Amino acid sequence: MELILLDVDGTLVDTMRLDTVCFVQAMSDVFGITGVDTEWGAYQETTDSAVLGYLVERANGRGPTPEQIATMKHRFLELLERSVQEDKSACRPIPGGPAFVRMLVDSPAFSVAIATGGWEESARFKLERAGYGLSDVPLASSNDASSRTAILTIAVERARAKTETRSFEGITYIGDGEWDARAASSLGYRFVRRGDPALSMFGRIGNVVRDFQDFDSVLRTIVDL
Repeated sequence: MELILLDVDGTLVDTMRLDTVCFVQAMSDVFGITGVDTEWGAYQETTDSAVLGYLVERANGRGPTPEQIATMKHRFLELLERSVQEDKSACRPIPGGPAFVRMLVDSPAFSVAIATGGWEESARFKLERAGYGLSDVPLASSNDASSRTAILTIAVERARAKTETRSFEGITYIGDGEWDARAASSLGYRFVRRGDPALSMFGRIGNVVRDFQDFDSVLRTIVDL
């Protein structure tokens, strides 16, 4: 059985711009922090919890309290919900994504888990609104750890527990960011980039799929790595 790990933003749902706008606004509303650098790849860890911790500690000399984190998550989700209510196209699935992922979930050849640098609450909201309905799929998020490698590791362990297997024949992480590629490489996982094949952001790391509409082509990309 092969394990397929899936990122959320930019991989399953087209929400990178929405996420950025809402995160920046929530930082201003909750902490009064403005001028947030939105070049997410410049941060040491590109996860919601790590970026939040870094920005708050830089501004206040100490990290956020659990109560402040909860307030930030609530405000962030509130802004996401409002934005999607006003513009449903703000949270669209990557073409073919819902059907492709459901095919993987239903196949005895694959196990599936979600590994996102976002918080669980916002990730589940976006997946539901985009038509994925993956409540039965193991998920690891920024709620569990601040580093992406730790999140990936937790996702693998949850997939093992669900399938009651000690190991998988192979593990592939499908993501869209350079940080996804680095995390997969550091753990020895195979990597597939979801994005424009013409944009060689990551050199020769992994293979590329534009979207998930051609099931056979995507599966060949995963299997041929």
